[in-house]
Amino acid sequence: MQVCKEAKARGKLQCAEACSQAMIALALEDAGNPQPVLPCLEETFDSQAECGAARLVVRCMYEGGLPEQVKDPLTLAMMCCVAKRWASSSITTLCLQRLIDLPPSQLPAEQLVLVLQTLPGNGVMQSEHYGWQEHVRSLIVSQYGDVHAVITSAQLRTTFQQLPFAAVQMWASNDALTVDSENSVVELISLWVAGLEGWSCSQQHKQQLSCLVRVQHLSPAFQVVHKAQPTVVP
Repeated sequence: MQVCKEAKARGKLQCAEACSQAMIALALEDAGNPQPVLPCLEETFDSQAECGAARLVVRCMYEGGLPEQVKDPLTLAMMCCVAKRWASSSITTLCLQRLIDLPPSQLPAEQLVLVLQTLPGNGVMQSEHYGWQEHVRSLIVSQYGDVHAVITSAQLRTTFQQLPFAAVQMWASNDALTVDSENSVVELISLWVAGLEGWSCSQQHKQQLSCLVRVQHLSPAFQVVHKAQPTVVP
């Protein structure tokens, strides 16, 4: 190519044309050769929101941190899903920590349900994310700890029925529940089982929930009656 430029500059048009023809022939020859196929990773997402979350995950990978302005709970939950899909545990940890740092007002009952439904692993995640598990436990107790209030509130009943199994299991196993009737916990678990989440729940999971109905959850009066009952041996 440099020879062609020099030939044109010196007025040697014939030489320049010959060089140009040779370059064209070489280009055509290269075009006829099969090019090596580069590996391509193709990802499919269900919504624009998920695509946006994937872009944020890629940005985190390049920048090595989570952008300060990313504080939307559902976006953070979607990022956790993408990070799990791409086996990036560090980004999952960053997103969960950002969720923990959010004020409770940003995770009301309705929003918490959406986040837990979006996160992988029934929203509670794996045991290594202990901080997030404890945060969810705290939120669940603060929102659904008064069992009678949940039963008598249509809004709370609706959101409770939408909780994933892992969250309900966490709720049922908590000793901090406020109970004023011996049947309250059983009634609320029955309401959850009758909902969409409970309907799709396995029989094994339902049995696990029933095993969590313990004496500690019963009213003092019922505990006395329960202990005073004689044991009948067949």
